[in-house]
Amino acid sequence: EYLPEFKEPKFYHRNTNGELSTLPSSKSIRVRDLFMMTSGLTYGGEGTETERQVTLALNKFNSDKGPENLDVRTLSQIISEVPLAFEPGTHWQYGYSHDVLAALIEVLSGKSFGQFLKDEIFDPLEMKDTFFKIPDDKKERFCSLYNRNEIGELTKNSLMDENYQPEAKFESGGGGLLSTLGDYSRFAHMLANGGDLNGVKILGSKTIELMSTNHLQ
Repeated sequence: EYLPEFKEPKFYHRNTNGELSTLPSSKSIRVRDLFMMTSGLTYGGEGTETERQVTLALNKFNSDKGPENLDVRTLSQIISEVPLAFEPGTHWQYGYSHDVLAALIEVLSGKSFGQFLKDEIFDPLEMKDTFFKIPDDKKERFCSLYNRNEIGELTKNSLMDENYQPEAKFESGGGGLLSTLGDYSRFAHMLANGGDLNGVKILGSKTIELMSTNHLQ
């Protein structure tokens, strides 16, 4: 209903003879499958045919339009063209599930994922140093990464810096926020306190209970 690209999912199936085919899935991807990484979505890689095809699809997009033009809604549409690694809910595998959740949030809220997080979580919790794109007035606090060579010399590594500039479009549901220990402590205390902090309610108690339940049984 909200991400129509996933309306009729297919998955890769290997028979007893080792032959690979594509079959229609009898199961839809549920929101809980995205949260629990049981959706059948994968990252790129070489382990399965799904991983190989995801790599090819993203490489083609990056070649045609440039990685700077990728956002979570576009990512969702790209990977929906690749058959799933398995039927949703039947296995577990890390993948782009949480990024598709971010795309779902954008559709439901009418906001970018980063703006939604700011409005619903960061601002209410007074998390003033948590964002996808670093503001100009905070750049001097941006930590640097370094590479160490074989003789112990350090050289600055700025390969990731472009992901955090104002023009960057990709706001990942799976990672990539900048933050501080102080900000994350406020977020963690909210969770430990049952969903609220200093009288600000972020999550309901039933949600916290669901989040802390063992789902591997």
